[in-house]
Amino acid sequence: MYRFHLLLLIIFSLAGTPALAQVKTVYLSSFGAVPNDQLSDQQAFNAAAAYINGRKGKVKLIIPAGKYIVGPAKTYGSDKEKIPTGKLFDVLNLTGCSNVTIQGNGNVQIKFLDGLPFGTLPGRKNNSDSAVHIGSLIRLTNCSGITITNIKGDGNNQRFRFLNNWGVGTNPYEREHEGLFILNSKDITVRNCAFNSFGRDGALILEDRNALPVTNVSFFNCSFDNNGRNGFSWCGGDGVRFYNCTFNYNSSKKIITNPGSGLDIEPERGAVCKNGIITKCTFRNNGGYSVISVYAASSEVLFDSCTIIGNTVYSLMCESPGFIFRNSKIAGTVLLTYDATDESKGTRVENCTFTDSLPKTVVYRGNYMLSIQGRYIRITNSTFDSYVVPSVYTEIRKKSRLDDPENTIFENCVFNARFKKSTTWGKWAFLVSNTKFINCTFTTSGVADFEGMLRQSEKNIYQNKNKFINEATRQKY
Repeated sequence: MYRFHLLLLIIFSLAGTPALAQVKTVYLSSFGAVPNDQLSDQQAFNAAAAYINGRKGKVKLIIPAGKYIVGPAKTYGSDKEKIPTGKLFDVLNLTGCSNVTIQGNGNVQIKFLDGLPFGTLPGRKNNSDSAVHIGSLIRLTNCSGITITNIKGDGNNQRFRFLNNWGVGTNPYEREHEGLFILNSKDITVRNCAFNSFGRDGALILEDRNALPVTNVSFFNCSFDNNGRNGFSWCGGDGVRFYNCTFNYNSSKKIITNPGSGLDIEPERGAVCKNGIITKCTFRNNGGYSVISVYAASSEVLFDSCTIIGNTVYSLMCESPGFIFRNSKIAGTVLLTYDATDESKGTRVENCTFTDSLPKTVVYRGNYMLSIQGRYIRITNSTFDSYVVPSVYTEIRKKSRLDDPENTIFENCVFNARFKKSTTWGKWAFLVSNTKFINCTFTTSGVADFEGMLRQSEKNIYQNKNKFINEATRQKY
């Protein structure tokens, strides 16, 4: 029996050997790249991509430590220059490949050339294409089983040669220039990478209907900062995950293109965005909403242990089903507006802290800190610290019974009105209706209180072991 088992082990081992042998390890230097020489390595990257595409994958590409310069090889600037339009100059463009690893060894930086033209050309006639793109650092189309590790991509968008604007925003340049462009690809893992300072998005996921579905895309310890439009545009895909990533300072410098978010969850081309898990991530200092999702085709997304700050505009807007915010810190104005048809699709907030002020930090404040205009919204074990504006505004979009299950429910929550002077709404610490409070604590500094509003409105329920404290007198009221 022992010999039989040993024979089976040898057979299975040999059977696996050819598959393992198919994976070819190559070095970028084999294609002519020389790090730190201040010369363009675009052709070397293009040659490596051609090699991988020729094998349909099954390649491990190792990029040795150092700084690499990329971008179109031609230098523009002469009086007779001809800037190409409608073309992409991708650095690594992989199509129809599987089982590929792109691995940086040591400190690997890939930076785009100074002075690359970007935008649109003026004076084009006969409806000719005037778009001047740069292309992506890495583009994946119809690929599967791709791993990218330890690469710092620098789009260098502050040193572009800006042409005419295109798009919507204060200073928009909505032409193609992504750090990572994923189209109809699945089983993608990205670790310890940076996709910063690109002309459009740090990364973009797209999915065409009836094409290879986008599934199982994960990012660990990555940054999507200082990009011209969004840090990350999630426009299609099932099972997208982020762990310990940053989405900061997007659409906040020379390029300001809407929506200008840290993370924009926006299904396109008939796709859906669902089953997302976003853990220990930071969203702050973006030109638009730091996080936004306003489409019903986006659903079932969990934010856990995240920091979401609105510094120049709202921090968060959610109008999509089944979103959960858990163990997170949120500063600035928040809008929760999804009209769920039942509780399973309603927005849930669990064990979060909300504030309208942070030490040594500018925080954007609307008329309220948290505005709720949807149905079946449930908020539990959360704290609201308001210093300048009322903490909560609730509104339901249709007439309802006093105890309608569609109404907003706060349970085991703490509301602190820490005002030093009257708010724009006078003595009210919040404005609520059609809202149920269960086992909540309301604390006031004495400037504005909560109970007056609760008593004034007959459309609130709050006789459920709630507690009211006046910090000025240290007494319950």
